[in-house]
Amino acid sequence: MLSTSTKIGVGIIGVGSIALDHASAILKLGHSIVAACATNEDSPRWKQFKKIAPEARFFSDIDALLEDADVEAIVVCLPWFVTEGVLAKLLVS
Repeated sequence: MLSTSTKIGVGIIGVGSIALDHASAILKLGHSIVAACATNEDSPRWKQFKKIAPEARFFSDIDALLEDADVEAIVVCLPWFVTEGVLAKLLVS
């Protein structure tokens, strides 16, 4: 079990409205959002996400996010019909 003083580097897959809620909760718990994966770095959703987690690095590729050494935990915030397509990658990592 982690101590309450352990800070976890979290990667988030997806940057929509649910991701914003999860990112806020993660930060309130004292952890950090180190990276996030989205389709476009110029999208309004990414820009909104960066307001909450300005230190988060952008990835357009899930595999690259999963290989990032600073990512210790993953939160998937994708629509249900997209999530199934990334589960195999998540289980292997």
